[in-house]
Amino acid sequence: MWSLSSGVCEQLAAGTEEHVEHPTLQVLEIAVQVGADGARRFRLLLSDGGGVVYALCTEAVAEDIRDNAIERGCVVQLTDYIVTKAVNHKNVLILVAVLVRSQQLSVIGQPVNKYVDPASAEAYPAGRPGDAGSRAPVTAVEDVGGEGRYTIRGRVVARTDLRSWTNSKGDGVLLSFELSDGTGTIKCTAFRDAAAKLDPTLVIGRSYVVTHLQTKPANAAYNTTGCAFEAIVTNATAVTELPPEAAPPGAPPPPTTVPLGDLHLQAKGNVVEAMGVLAKVGGLVEVRSDLIKRSLELADKSGRAELTVWGKQAEDFAVPVSTVVVVRGAKVGWFNNCANLSMARGAQMEAAAGAEADALLHWWASPESRQVDTTPLAEVRDVGVVSGQITAVNPTPVAYPACPQCKQRVRDAGAPAPNMPALFRCDRCNVALEVPAYNYVVSVVLTDASGSAEVVSFGDTAAALLGGIAPDVLLQQSAGNPLAHVQRLLENLAVTLEVRRKQPSGQGNHAPSFTCLRVM
Repeated sequence: MWSLSSGVCEQLAAGTEEHVEHPTLQVLEIAVQVGADGARRFRLLLSDGGGVVYALCTEAVAEDIRDNAIERGCVVQLTDYIVTKAVNHKNVLILVAVLVRSQQLSVIGQPVNKYVDPASAEAYPAGRPGDAGSRAPVTAVEDVGGEGRYTIRGRVVARTDLRSWTNSKGDGVLLSFELSDGTGTIKCTAFRDAAAKLDPTLVIGRSYVVTHLQTKPANAAYNTTGCAFEAIVTNATAVTELPPEAAPPGAPPPPTTVPLGDLHLQAKGNVVEAMGVLAKVGGLVEVRSDLIKRSLELADKSGRAELTVWGKQAEDFAVPVSTVVVVRGAKVGWFNNCANLSMARGAQMEAAAGAEADALLHWWASPESRQVDTTPLAEVRDVGVVSGQITAVNPTPVAYPACPQCKQRVRDAGAPAPNMPALFRCDRCNVALEVPAYNYVVSVVLTDASGSAEVVSFGDTAAALLGGIAPDVLLQQSAGNPLAHVQRLLENLAVTLEVRRKQPSGQGNHAPSFTCLRVM
């Protein structure tokens, strides 16, 4: 084992007048920098067994690195070097000539990176330099100027989907994610094959060790982490998931696992994990020309919740109904005073396994899963589940012409010129339509033992009440009388509905009325 020149790193960094003759140090890291002229320059992290110092390389030393004569872990003797002042008044060590004494050794001693905040400084582990364990906190990336390659241990707090790009240099795919380790958050970006490899691996809320990240100054236009640097995933980067107990101290907590019946206790925007039986799978819905979604329904012993999947995941969705699934990284939303889930970027859904999943599947197959606790209509003050009979369909239009983009009602704008068809106009989107979409608005009288009340259903909820018939199909089947068709379908039908009581407004009749949130 080679003996390193103990204490010399501190002297070199301090720029003391005393010149140490031919100190022996170990190379812990080699960072590559590409200048504006395209030239590759090198910066070394050197250790004396207790401390570390950064060093720039002259062309002679850089040539040895290109020829692989100098590699991480090797022991070198500085036969010629200078210490000078940089423009920021910091001392800079420049290597003029070195002599390689030994190759590819494990880390010698317990070197501590003094460029890290002392409160979070940690020794390099006794392994090969660059091992997954020898990581730099996010604050260290900023403190040392972000010019090296780093291993960071952190929790994924955000990520994008795999996205395509095309420019004058070619095309490919990219993926960005944010790592947080308690000292800060840094944005990381992977391109082409590296992005495709990482896409199925990274889950929001889980912790990872990410090695060989190349850092550069952050682009403030696309980076909101607050870190002065961002990282690029290299071909050498390896990503290893950590068990929960190995998460970095101070990192954001992992997503909370919540029963579906307790989603209403979560704030909008919270990221959670949930397990449930896939009770329903809705059809594809075009939100706009470049975005589609699909609504699912999950059920567990505590309740049910809507889950929305987006984009390609919605298009390719093929999980059978009655499968127990676990959703990780889903975002809580609120609509009509009802909590729901949405597959945020980076969220994952997979078939669940284990004792908990088996118990949930057994419950789903039993009569107990079909039993729903209901509340009499007269006792519902906010949101509740009611069971009764539809005794009448109110004589109001059952569908209205709507904008296919924003779903708002459109107005008849008339024909723009003689012998031309009439147009509909959406004032919200400022577009004219020859053929509008149609949305349901179905008003019925629901009766149970406590009394009767109006219940109004909109959109997909009304379609579910009508057995899944789309508005345009119903209008075609109704022979010009859609109200009569709906009356034949719904009157005297026994139903169980989740409803929200409407708040009375103005003067006059304050008879209770409800909005239907879900058909049970």
